[in-house]
Amino acid sequence: MQIDKIIKQKRQERGFTQEQLATYLNITAPAVNKWENGHAYPDITLLPSLARALKIDLNTLLSFKEDLSETEVHSLVTELGETLVKKGFAVGHEQIQEALREHPSNELLMLHCGVMLHGIALNMYPEEDTKELQTEIKNMLERVLVSENQDIRTQAVNTLILILISEEGFEEAEKLLKTLPDVADNNKPVTLMNLYMKKKDYKQALEICESYILAKMGQVLSALFNLEGIAISEGRFEDAKEIATRIKDASAALELGVYYENTPLFVYAVAMKDKEKTLSTLRAMKKGIRTWFDYEKTVIYKHLPSQNFRNEEDNAVMMDMMIKTLVKENDIDFIKDEKEYKEIFL
Repeated sequence: MQIDKIIKQKRQERGFTQEQLATYLNITAPAVNKWENGHAYPDITLLPSLARALKIDLNTLLSFKEDLSETEVHSLVTELGETLVKKGFAVGHEQIQEALREHPSNELLMLHCGVMLHGIALNMYPEEDTKELQTEIKNMLERVLVSENQDIRTQAVNTLILILISEEGFEEAEKLLKTLPDVADNNKPVTLMNLYMKKKDYKQALEICESYILAKMGQVLSALFNLEGIAISEGRFEDAKEIATRIKDASAALELGVYYENTPLFVYAVAMKDKEKTLSTLRAMKKGIRTWFDYEKTVIYKHLPSQNFRNEEDNAVMMDMMIKTLVKENDIDFIKDEKEYKEIFL
């Protein structure tokens, strides 16, 4: 907060009018008005008396305080974003610059202002000088690339890469991409897809797209299976049945194979002690898992490298272990004496 805002806020908190504060300081009311409007500053000799009148110390009066907290930054950024949208580019841009002048060392604020200008200003106000604005945004983001906070660096790099791609600075974008950590919670794969699409390097783009879909579907399926398991544990069997059906449909649509199509139905059948359905889904899973890695036969994953195992026998052993693990995790005593169950595992 700048000194003009501090004087006004603290004066009002004390219940003073501008005239009363002026009388206390032995100056004119218009002088106080100029301070509060940012048109002039108090004489240095008046600062101690002004601080005493407002019941604050000089550090507070001169804004010498600790930096903004993360919550304060997010609140300020929200306010700046609303101004940018509602009051136009000129007003919003000026307030962003003012906030950065007031807190020049706050990396989180610098990052969010750069991202906001890139995400809002460039899209809402195309009539502005795009080149000049992008240069300003890049300068903001480059200033936080040395941050000790990995999240701040990662977000800055991702936004810079998007700008470079739009400018066709592909080589520089690729260099920046290599600085990103290979972790699941950043946008590196999505950014790589965009980069290779812009370069028309469709081979690389296809491989990354397909790998990304497969990896994310593994996470989504895990969450969906948990939803089904919770529904069963809570006795919400109709919900469990519906979730199982949706997992099956999603697995089919995304070509995840017969194994995944039948697994949720198997879990539901076990919960319902349905012998016929348990055995039929188990049989389908046993058969389907052997073709689980046939990516070349799919539309969505056919550009992924083939999954090569040492030999067919080792492959079959691994697949059987997966089935047996699933069986072990479910209470299937009610079918273990069935002839068909024993045949499945011969």
